[in-house]
Amino acid sequence: MSMVAARMQKMKAENLIGLGNHNQRKTDNHSNQEIDVTRSHLNYDLVAQTKNYKKDIQTFINENKASSRAVRKDAVLVSEWIVTSDTDFFKTLDQEQTKKFFEVAKNYFAENYGEENIRYAQVHVDERTPHMHLGIVPFTDDKRLSSKTIFNRQALKNIQEELPIELKKQGFAIERGEQGSTRSHMAVKEFKEYKETIHKHGELTKEVDLLEKDYQKYQVVMDTVKDSTVQTEPVLEKRGFLKREEVETDKVIISKEDFEKLHEAYRYVPVLKKELKKAKRAERSQAEEKMMMKEQRDELKKENKQLKKMVAGAKKMISKLDDFLEKHLGISFKDALAEQKDNHQEEQTLESEKRGPQGPIL
Repeated sequence: MSMVAARMQKMKAENLIGLGNHNQRKTDNHSNQEIDVTRSHLNYDLVAQTKNYKKDIQTFINENKASSRAVRKDAVLVSEWIVTSDTDFFKTLDQEQTKKFFEVAKNYFAENYGEENIRYAQVHVDERTPHMHLGIVPFTDDKRLSSKTIFNRQALKNIQEELPIELKKQGFAIERGEQGSTRSHMAVKEFKEYKETIHKHGELTKEVDLLEKDYQKYQVVMDTVKDSTVQTEPVLEKRGFLKREEVETDKVIISKEDFEKLHEAYRYVPVLKKELKKAKRAERSQAEEKMMMKEQRDELKKENKQLKKMVAGAKKMISKLDDFLEKHLGISFKDALAEQKDNHQEEQTLESEKRGPQGPIL
């Protein structure tokens, strides 16, 4: 059964212009090569409240927020949800059913987070997989702007559990997404790469299933003809009934041993993916540790440089003090230090003579 995918990303003021240009298809030049501009006119908005993303959303916030203080420049103005499923799921739906799927999802968010707070709900059907961009201004009940409060960990968990239930009630064969996923704040590019990975995984599964079916058919034929004896009939061969032909197909016949090796290798793909993730995490950790050591080293160099300056300054000050004492009092600071050192050594010598020689302690 297909899974519903609902992922959120936080949008600040600086993101809204680019986001609006992408969602509303205001240009024909897109970095995303999946967009088919000849189908962009088929896209539609289930909540047409926003024409200019940055201007209209900021106006809505300023007119409805409880505080008279200005909104912080780094505040999250929109929590955008991308709602979709896999390509095969949408192939089973017609246009009306696809629209109903996204309307049910939109209504779920409206009931839980306020219809008025949903500023846009644009459905894109000009890419390989239909999906909806749904923008919610994260107002609390007392009209504070706080995405962290509205979409806390429990809220995100509830959405993943409740949204599939609502869609099932409306007759859609769908189940919740991957449990325990850490991708709840996935960026658009990463989310689409994630969908691509799921798609490739599905294609590989289909290929293995086809290979298994082909092998089963091959095995049935081999079992049937294994004990049969075919007599050569020159007459039929001359008439063309037994003529041998090579027909090019898209099928590949492999031995049972090779197929079992392929099947066994495929089982280890998830394990290899986990190991690769672990290696990447270790690599990131090492890089962070090296960066920390570099910062500590740079800090020590900086402190060392400051200490050298202080020592140089102290030497310069002592030199000036020595010149001053010698000029005005006729005293050499260096000579005074040397004399003090000699006196100290002399005192130590006299003290040693008074004590006399000391033998070993028995």
